[in-house]
Amino acid sequence: MAEKQDIPMNQFQTVTDVAYIYAESSNGSQVKIKKSDLVNIMNTLIGGIFPKLYPTPFIDKVKGFIVKTKISVAQYCAIRLQCSIGFNQNHMGNENFSVNIKFWDNNFSNGDLSKENYFLSICNYVICYVDDDNTFSFYINSMRDNHSGGYLMLYAISNVAGNANQIISMKAVAAEYVVGSHAKEKKISIS
Repeated sequence: MAEKQDIPMNQFQTVTDVAYIYAESSNGSQVKIKKSDLVNIMNTLIGGIFPKLYPTPFIDKVKGFIVKTKISVAQYCAIRLQCSIGFNQNHMGNENFSVNIKFWDNNFSNGDLSKENYFLSICNYVICYVDDDNTFSFYINSMRDNHSGGYLMLYAISNVAGNANQIISMKAVAAEYVVGSHAKEKKISIS
């Protein structure tokens, strides 16, 4: 069996994705780290500002997007969802908005919306609600039936967890959110 040979770094193959990154530890030994772990470390070091980019898959009659966070009701005082919507991957930021919501005494007290470069062509309301596992989720309604090829760039932060991206998932749904589906929810219209 042939022995493995070291390859000079300038001869490494160029790739667009990897499972591990190889580096040197503080004591000089060679180590490897999972790409996802490195991203999490970097995200923490720079304040959790990496947004997550979600493709909006083709489904017939997209009615909205469910954004699930890991922010717990038990820890929560304020939450902010920032959303950048693009028609396709080359036009991110066609429409941008952020929603700030407060939760006091086990209820939503108010919500503020800030807009930038927003033309009311994709979304006209957002609902924040307490999910079955006592974490917060958002429903972003869709004014376009087919979002295929579009992207949502999202991040959510909590004042308790610090500026860390707390989004677990985003999925397109074919049914519009029914107001009153959850005991605790807050609808914020974008006008």
